[in-house]
Amino acid sequence: MSLSATREGIATAINTAITANGYSAEIIEWPNQRIASQPVDSRWWRVVIQTGTTNPITIGGVGQRRTRTPFVVIIQIFLPENGGTKEAYEIADKLGKGTSGLDYQRTAPITDATLTPNQIVYLNWETVGITFVGSTNGSSQFNISISGRSDAQDVP
Repeated sequence: MSLSATREGIATAINTAITANGYSAEIIEWPNQRIASQPVDSRWWRVVIQTGTTNPITIGGVGQRRTRTPFVVIIQIFLPENGGTKEAYEIADKLGKGTSGLDYQRTAPITDATLTPNQIVYLNWETVGITFVGSTNGSSQFNISISGRSDAQDVP
């Protein structure tokens, strides 16, 4: 699967999880889409998607080849400074284990028609963690990390 299609699939799944958990009106900074100004007195998010090296997991002819690409999504949440950690941990729980959480979920298949042969891709989400990074300029930063893998299979 192309890395750009993997990133688009990941971004769609993250956006769905964020909005499905009641955060639809949030200020979210996506890769290559910077926000004009970063608010200090309200919550805002930055999404970072890091993909690893794609490796073959099976070999064979068309329709039998499969590849796997590991990834980590880091959702940086900026909250007003001195607001405590409760809100950040609740957000991590919702994104991980909530009704629309990603913990150990598999997204619906994505078809990548940009490649020959075409591929069907599944995003497999694994674990969710949270880290307090620090406070600066009136905001406290928490990083929610979600690991997973993208499994692609040729379509005959």
